[in-house]
Amino acid sequence: MTGYDCSEKAERKRKKAGIDVQKIQDNTIQEIVKICSSSFDPMLFKIDSLPDDDDLEKNLEVRDAILSYIFSQEIIKITEFKVQKPDFLVALDIIEGLKLEGEISAEQARIASDNEALEKVMNKICNMKKELRDFDVKLMNLKDDKAYYDTSDMVDVEKWSVSKGWKASSSISDSFDISSEYPLREADKWDNGRCSWTSYDEKSYSVSGSLCSTLCGLYASVTYRTYKRDKYAEKIRSINNEIPSLEADIRGLKRSIQSEERNSEYSKELKNHNEFIEERRAKRMKLAAAQLSITEANERLKAIMAKRDVE
Repeated sequence: MTGYDCSEKAERKRKKAGIDVQKIQDNTIQEIVKICSSSFDPMLFKIDSLPDDDDLEKNLEVRDAILSYIFSQEIIKITEFKVQKPDFLVALDIIEGLKLEGEISAEQARIASDNEALEKVMNKICNMKKELRDFDVKLMNLKDDKAYYDTSDMVDVEKWSVSKGWKASSSISDSFDISSEYPLREADKWDNGRCSWTSYDEKSYSVSGSLCSTLCGLYASVTYRTYKRDKYAEKIRSINNEIPSLEADIRGLKRSIQSEERNSEYSKELKNHNEFIEERRAKRMKLAAAQLSITEANERLKAIMAKRDVE
């Protein structure tokens, strides 16, 4: 209910005005069912602003337009929505994450105590995987840098400005000549509205001109701009040269890791160990997430409730 007045006085007032609340409610439900092609009647709340006879027809038109628009839009799957993980669940997941971390440490300690030779092989592979992760991070950073610098976004290269106060009985003038090693993509002129640009010339790598004023002084500026990819062309070239080499190193290191794992006399033990570790690391990463999908939240809630019922 949203302020709908259920008092006897309000009922008498609506009856006197000829407002049939039930009829309006039923009509609204029927329209929603028709537009939604629904097999059930939706629940409807009431507000204390029911239309009178003069407004009812327009009200129905507006309602029909709103409903038609809503159901013409793309359907959104509620199950794909993300919700913030509540504090009590964050606390539970921290505890569960620590348990998984303990299981990983225990497994590594078991290998170290049971088989010294296997431990050496594992340490070698572990170091290679650490190097691979470092390469992956470096590659990701290089690609991020390229995406940042290799754009047509404008950046300032040079700026000329003049600020000269008014002098009685005399005009004020000035000139500028801006040049750069970077191509001119845009020149932004500004003045206080009281200047006259007596000359202005843009070229591929320069912009020049002159201006004067006889009123309110001379206040103006010119900003020389170029594309970001022009200004950072050398850096982009360096990145483009480095990426293929780094990708080749990553491919080679992956082959070496696979070969080491496959050809080792402890290949079966390594496979079991890696599966054990990766399974728990994947669970730990999932537990560390700050949000859950609606489906995940529902499943977690059911699991918690079921556990409480058992306890």
